[in-house]
Amino acid sequence: MLYAVICKDKPGALQTRLDTRAAHLAYIEATGIVKMAGPFLEEGQMCGSLVILDCDSLDAAQAW
Repeated sequence: MLYAVICKDKPGALQTRLDTRAAHLAYIEATGIVKMAGPFLEEGQMCGSLVILDCDSLDAAQAW
């Protein structure tokens, strides 16, 4: 089943996002349940993400 995770960045979080991007992408690949994902943009800057998870239950999605 597919689950949508809507993530909103805290104000001023862009640098933290950029600094942790490699680890974030590695985690996504390692868990193996992310069907697709991408950033929300505001005025050309990343400000959040939409992540679509493919897992067996809401509990599994929430645990992710």
